[in-house]
Amino acid sequence: LRGFMKLISYTGTRPGIQGVGSFAVRLGTNSLYSHTEIMFEPGDGVDHLMPDNNLQPGDNGALWCASSSTGDRMPAWSTKRAGKLGGVRFKRIALKPEHWFIQDLPRDIFDPHATAQWFVVNQGLAYDYRHIASFVSAPMNLIFSHGVDHYTCTECTAAALGFAQSERFHPGNFPPVIERIGLIG
Repeated sequence: LRGFMKLISYTGTRPGIQGVGSFAVRLGTNSLYSHTEIMFEPGDGVDHLMPDNNLQPGDNGALWCASSSTGDRMPAWSTKRAGKLGGVRFKRIALKPEHWFIQDLPRDIFDPHATAQWFVVNQGLAYDYRHIASFVSAPMNLIFSHGVDHYTCTECTAAALGFAQSERFHPGNFPPVIERIGLIG
């Protein structure tokens, strides 16, 4: 599992309101997954872009990941919205493999530097709650669309990886796209 940037997709269920949110996303997207992250590892060559300039595993083997989340406060180092709840952020995660689907991101296609740099530039941008509402049903797309400069987890991971129209991705449809790219790459 070491040395290649990965897409990790959450299969677990957290307690409380976050668990309700996970269930709602899975139901609305007809998916096993409710959240996505990019995980950086030693050997990716982007230590200097991490908040502590270090890709070595931290406490309990926690590695730097990047995504957008509803439940995390933007850290003090965030250039946008420091201290505010929800948005694009870096976070160390101690991965429990039974709670995550893990996919290598082919190095010949996805650049760890460009991906990490996207998160550095955009960290602190708000979470895209409007876009989540559009997952509920097709008619909701007529009312809600993705917010400009607001990102869901999969929307920002896709954007960071260089996908156009990243708002079209959600936790259920992005892992199969990455799988197919890996097969043809």
